[in-house]
Amino acid sequence: MTVSINGSDGGTAVTTTTQKVLQVVSVSKSDTYTSSGTTFADITGLAASITPSATTSKIMVIIDVGYSFGSVNNSSFNLRALRDATVIAAGDTAGSRDLGFFGQTTATAFYDIYHNVLRAGVSYLDSPSSTSSLTYKVQGRISNGSNTFYINRSVTDTDSSRYVRSSSTITLMEIGA
Repeated sequence: MTVSINGSDGGTAVTTTTQKVLQVVSVSKSDTYTSSGTTFADITGLAASITPSATTSKIMVIIDVGYSFGSVNNSSFNLRALRDATVIAAGDTAGSRDLGFFGQTTATAFYDIYHNVLRAGVSYLDSPSSTSSLTYKVQGRISNGSNTFYINRSVTDTDSSRYVRSSSTITLMEIGA
């Protein structure tokens, strides 16, 4: 449906196009994942596939990740999203910087989060121009120093109500005209 609105002063018309959600795919990861790897690797269970019905369709990608990060000072970890082998929801290439949607570095005053699960996420409207099956996934890596990151659990993960386990999700929505 297209709606056109003319200004009362006879000025420029504003046109709004309403698009439709054609399909929704969502994957929830409720188990935990741990990594100390320094190269990007898939976070097991945090991937979803969708097959667009038209090359003009867009895919709304919504990622929500529960994470915690180890206690080694001055180390970093990064998360990135991919459509098949292509990094999405990232900035432009700049030197040796990682492309991704999230990065965190530890500091000496970082202790409080070791008991918590924090959230990282991104919403991104992708234009894949494809009618083939597409897989969207999340990868992570330790990008500086020696440390460990955790998905869906706190660093300490003690068996107590003081600590929480969370879930992480990827939701894909095909948007068509």
